[in-house]
Amino acid sequence: ASEQRYRLLTEQNLAGLLRTTVDGRILDCNPAAVRIFGYDDAAELKSRNAAALYFDPEDRTSYVDRIVSRGTAVNVEIEAIRKDGERITLLENGSLWEDDEHGSVIVRTFFDVTDRMRMEAHHRQLQKMEAVGALAAGLAHDFNNILTVIGGYAAELQRELSEGSRTHRYA
Repeated sequence: ASEQRYRLLTEQNLAGLLRTTVDGRILDCNPAAVRIFGYDDAAELKSRNAAALYFDPEDRTSYVDRIVSRGTAVNVEIEAIRKDGERITLLENGSLWEDDEHGSVIVRTFFDVTDRMRMEAHHRQLQKMEAVGALAAGLAHDFNNILTVIGGYAAELQRELSEGSRTHRYA
Protein backbone atom coordinates (compact mmCIF):
# COMPACT_ATOMS: atom_id res chain seq x y z
CA ALA A 1 0.00 0.00 0.00
CA SER A 2 2.87 2.36 0.81
CA GLU A 3 4.54 1.60 -2.53
CA GLN A 4 1.25 2.22 -4.37
CA ARG A 5 0.78 5.60 -2.59
CA TYR A 6 4.36 6.60 -3.43
CA ARG A 7 3.92 5.60 -7.09
CA LEU A 8 0.62 7.51 -7.30
CA LEU A 9 2.20 10.57 -5.69
CA THR A 10 5.12 10.67 -8.10
CA GLU A 11 3.59 9.39 -11.32
CA GLN A 12 0.34 11.38 -11.17
CA ASN A 13 1.89 14.60 -9.88
CA LEU A 14 1.68 17.57 -12.24
CA ALA A 15 4.89 18.98 -10.78
CA GLY A 16 8.16 17.71 -12.15
CA LEU A 17 10.16 15.69 -9.66
CA LEU A 18 13.87 14.94 -9.89
CA ARG A 19 16.20 13.27 -7.45
CA THR A 20 19.84 13.94 -8.28
CA THR A 21 23.24 13.55 -6.72
CA VAL A 22 25.00 16.78 -5.81
CA ASP A 23 27.26 16.35 -8.85
CA GLY A 24 24.18 16.17 -11.12
CA ARG A 25 23.54 12.50 -11.82
CA ILE A 26 19.78 12.05 -12.22
CA LEU A 27 18.65 9.15 -10.05
CA ASP A 28 14.87 9.37 -10.39
CA CYS A 29 12.32 11.43 -12.29
CA ASN A 30 8.58 11.38 -12.74
CA PRO A 31 6.54 11.57 -16.00
CA ALA A 32 5.89 15.30 -15.47
CA ALA A 33 9.65 15.98 -15.45
CA VAL A 34 10.06 13.97 -18.65
CA ARG A 35 7.22 15.96 -20.28
CA ILE A 36 8.46 19.37 -19.04
CA PHE A 37 11.97 18.78 -20.38
CA GLY A 38 10.64 17.25 -23.62
CA TYR A 39 12.34 13.87 -23.41
CA ASP A 40 10.84 10.68 -24.81
CA ASP A 41 11.02 8.67 -21.59
CA ALA A 42 12.51 8.59 -18.10
CA ALA A 43 15.54 6.55 -19.19
CA GLU A 44 16.52 9.21 -21.72
CA LEU A 45 16.19 12.01 -19.16
CA LYS A 46 18.10 10.01 -16.54
CA SER A 47 20.95 9.49 -19.02
CA ARG A 48 21.62 13.26 -18.93
CA ASN A 49 23.43 15.19 -16.23
CA ALA A 50 21.26 17.75 -14.45
CA ALA A 51 23.70 20.47 -15.55
CA ALA A 52 22.50 19.92 -19.15
CA LEU A 53 19.00 21.00 -18.10
CA TYR A 54 20.09 24.53 -17.16
CA PHE A 55 20.29 27.29 -19.76
CA ASP A 56 23.26 28.80 -17.90
CA PRO A 57 25.49 26.27 -16.08
CA GLU A 58 26.36 28.95 -13.48
CA ASP A 59 22.69 28.94 -12.42
CA ARG A 60 22.95 25.28 -11.46
CA THR A 61 26.14 25.89 -9.52
CA SER A 62 24.61 28.71 -7.47
CA TYR A 63 21.36 26.75 -6.98
CA VAL A 64 23.17 23.64 -5.73
CA ASP A 65 25.45 25.76 -3.52
CA ARG A 66 22.36 27.36 -1.95
CA ILE A 67 20.76 23.98 -1.29
CA VAL A 68 23.97 22.48 0.13
CA SER A 69 24.62 25.48 2.41
CA ARG A 70 21.02 26.06 3.57
CA GLY A 71 19.51 22.62 3.11
CA THR A 72 16.74 24.02 0.92
CA ALA A 73 15.85 26.51 -1.80
CA VAL A 74 12.27 27.75 -2.11
CA ASN A 75 10.49 29.24 -5.14
CA VAL A 76 13.58 29.84 -7.23
CA GLU A 77 13.10 30.82 -10.87
CA ILE A 78 15.40 28.77 -13.06
CA GLU A 79 16.08 29.27 -16.77
CA ALA A 80 16.14 25.73 -18.13
CA ILE A 81 16.46 24.21 -21.55
CA ARG A 82 14.34 21.48 -23.10
CA LYS A 83 15.66 18.64 -25.25
CA ASP A 84 14.61 20.54 -28.39
CA GLY A 85 16.60 23.61 -27.27
CA GLU A 86 13.59 25.68 -26.22
CA ARG A 87 14.31 27.92 -23.27
CA ILE A 88 11.81 27.56 -20.41
CA THR A 89 11.36 29.08 -16.96
CA LEU A 90 10.83 26.81 -13.97
CA LEU A 91 9.63 27.71 -10.51
CA GLU A 92 11.56 25.28 -8.38
CA ASN A 93 11.96 24.06 -4.82
CA GLY A 94 14.84 21.86 -3.78
CA SER A 95 16.03 20.20 -0.60
CA LEU A 96 19.01 18.19 0.47
CA TRP A 97 18.39 14.67 1.70
CA GLU A 98 20.75 12.01 2.93
CA ASP A 99 20.54 8.71 1.10
CA ASP A 100 22.23 5.52 2.30
CA GLU A 101 23.20 4.51 -1.22
CA HIS A 102 24.20 7.88 -2.78
CA GLY A 103 25.06 10.15 0.17
CA SER A 104 23.67 13.66 -0.22
CA VAL A 105 20.95 13.92 -2.86
CA ILE A 106 18.88 16.86 -4.04
CA VAL A 107 15.13 16.41 -4.39
CA ARG A 108 13.67 18.99 -6.76
CA THR A 109 10.04 19.82 -7.49
CA PHE A 110 9.23 22.30 -10.22
CA PHE A 111 6.56 23.75 -12.46
CA ASP A 112 7.00 25.15 -15.96
CA VAL A 113 5.93 28.80 -15.61
CA THR A 114 7.10 29.89 -19.07
CA ASP A 115 3.60 30.73 -20.32
CA ARG A 116 2.80 32.67 -17.15
CA MET A 117 6.05 34.65 -17.47
CA ARG A 118 5.31 35.43 -21.12
CA MET A 119 1.79 36.56 -20.25
CA GLU A 120 3.12 38.76 -17.43
CA ALA A 121 5.69 40.29 -19.80
CA HIS A 122 2.93 40.87 -22.38
CA HIS A 123 0.74 42.45 -19.69
CA ARG A 124 3.59 44.77 -18.65
CA GLN A 125 4.07 45.75 -22.31
CA LEU A 126 0.36 46.51 -22.63
CA GLN A 127 0.51 48.64 -19.48
CA LYS A 128 3.45 50.59 -20.95
CA MET A 129 1.55 51.11 -24.20
CA GLU A 130 -1.50 52.25 -22.25
CA ALA A 131 0.62 54.75 -20.32
CA VAL A 132 2.17 56.10 -23.55
CA GLY A 133 -1.32 56.37 -25.06
CA ALA A 134 -2.58 58.30 -22.04
CA LEU A 135 0.45 60.60 -22.23
CA ALA A 136 -0.09 61.17 -25.96
CA ALA A 137 -3.79 61.89 -25.39
CA GLY A 138 -2.90 64.40 -22.66
CA LEU A 139 -0.36 66.09 -24.90
CA ALA A 140 -2.83 66.19 -27.80
CA HIS A 141 -5.46 67.73 -25.53
CA ASP A 142 -3.03 70.40 -24.28
CA PHE A 143 -1.85 71.11 -27.83
CA ASN A 144 -5.48 71.36 -28.99
CA ASN A 145 -6.15 73.91 -26.22
CA ILE A 146 -3.25 76.05 -27.46
CA LEU A 147 -4.44 75.74 -31.08
CA THR A 148 -7.95 76.79 -30.03
CA VAL A 149 -6.56 79.99 -28.52
CA ILE A 150 -4.43 80.64 -31.62
CA GLY A 151 -7.45 79.96 -33.87
CA GLY A 152 -9.57 82.36 -31.81
CA TYR A 153 -7.00 85.13 -32.14
CA ALA A 154 -6.67 84.43 -35.89
CA ALA A 155 -10.46 84.74 -36.32
CA GLU A 156 -10.44 87.99 -34.35
CA LEU A 157 -7.63 89.30 -36.57
CA GLN A 158 -9.59 88.39 -39.72
CA ARG A 159 -12.56 90.44 -38.50
CA GLU A 160 -10.30 93.45 -37.92
CA LEU A 161 -8.40 93.23 -41.24
CA SER A 162 -9.78 94.13 -44.62
CA GLU A 163 -10.79 91.19 -46.79
CA GLY A 164 -8.48 90.34 -49.66
CA SER A 165 -5.35 91.70 -47.97
CA ARG A 166 -2.33 89.54 -47.59
CA THR A 167 -2.45 89.68 -43.75
CA HIS A 168 -6.16 88.70 -43.81
CA ARG A 169 -5.25 85.57 -45.80
CA TYR A 170 -2.43 84.74 -43.37
CA ALA A 171 -4.74 85.16 -40.41
